[in-house]
Amino acid sequence: MHTMKLWLVAALVALGLVMALPVAPASAATNEEFIIRLYSDFLGRGPDGDELAWNVALMANGTTRGQMATSVITSTEGKGIYAHLVYDLILDRVPTGPELTSAVTALGSGTVGLEVQLYASSEYFGDHSSTNAGYVQGLYQDVLGRTGSPGDIAYWAGEIT
Repeated sequence: MHTMKLWLVAALVALGLVMALPVAPASAATNEEFIIRLYSDFLGRGPDGDELAWNVALMANGTTRGQMATSVITSTEGKGIYAHLVYDLILDRVPTGPELTSAVTALGSGTVGLEVQLYASSEYFGDHSSTNAGYVQGLYQDVLGRTGSPGDIAYWAGEIT
């Protein structure tokens, strides 16, 4: 469940919809409680003493809970978590060190989405029988959540050059 929540939030962040998220936790009475819960929910850990003190001070000086959530989720650490989730979802593995660094950099620079890069990778193609038809069927299943019809598979496989 925790991984699913992170995946959903990360996907919304990647799509630029983070401000539409209900900022959790509503039950946090104090800014300190909010920050502790935010770190736990989105980074899978608590803030260290310096992070907690810094963020409490920011909120005391006007940073909103929405701004704080955006900051944590879009941090380098947040982007790293997102990259791990995307690699796991698409390629069923964790990224190597260089892949993680590249993914975090790409997520911060606005280049083609990490998901697109992985679906277009030779690794994904190889994981789906190294044929155009297998690749297209994999996309139907993994992206659309359904099996493509024989006609759809044949058509799109024929479009790949």
